[in-house]
Amino acid sequence: MAVEFEPPLRRYVPLRSLAKRDGRLDRFADRCHRAMKSDWWSRLETRLGLPSAELIRLRVGWSSQDNATTWPMVDHEDNVVGVRLRCMKSGRKWSVSGGTAGVFMPVGLSPSVDRLFISEGPTDTAALLSIGLDCIGRPSCNGAVAITTKLVKRLHPSEVVIVADDDLNGAGKRGAESLAVALVTVCPRVRIIFPPTGINDAREWVRRGATADDVLPVVHAARVRSLTVRKEVQR
Repeated sequence: MAVEFEPPLRRYVPLRSLAKRDGRLDRFADRCHRAMKSDWWSRLETRLGLPSAELIRLRVGWSSQDNATTWPMVDHEDNVVGVRLRCMKSGRKWSVSGGTAGVFMPVGLSPSVDRLFISEGPTDTAALLSIGLDCIGRPSCNGAVAITTKLVKRLHPSEVVIVADDDLNGAGKRGAESLAVALVTVCPRVRIIFPPTGINDAREWVRRGATADDVLPVVHAARVRSLTVRKEVQR
């Protein structure tokens, strides 16, 4: 049965006004987040199969105008630059007009994170957060490369692990490889991992019972990518 949400908002900021980078997207995301009620978190948790605690960390909210949940995306300075919308009845996904693709960033991520996981999409991010892994999410397999690179440079982890979707068409692998090329310029150790055979993404992996103890051996077995700087001696 589809989850029903009663619209709590009486006023709505027109989408066109959100195109300006003056903080209105941030305020819109905050207002939608505050609109969520305690029992809605439980129903959303059941619907998505994800802990509400991690959805709260991702500042998920509710837009009555769109009849959809809201998922804020930020730039490397934590400014909201876009908001993903998700219809709870149909599963359809789209974005608020006037925004741009950014990174799904959880509240409370350690400023001194040692190993940072990067997943594809907000639900994969929530899944990895739920098993105790520090994680941020890209908007798609190819999206927000520049923002992600700048954010990794700011967070300065010792290692980044890209968790790629195991798509049949190879899009997840190609997107992960492309991101890795950019990240080796700002992080000394970059790895790419995939869920076990037969599992498409991180969310499914966790829903099937994976814990950090299952994920870390896969990380350790993955090849380390790093940037080797060679200096030519001129004679």
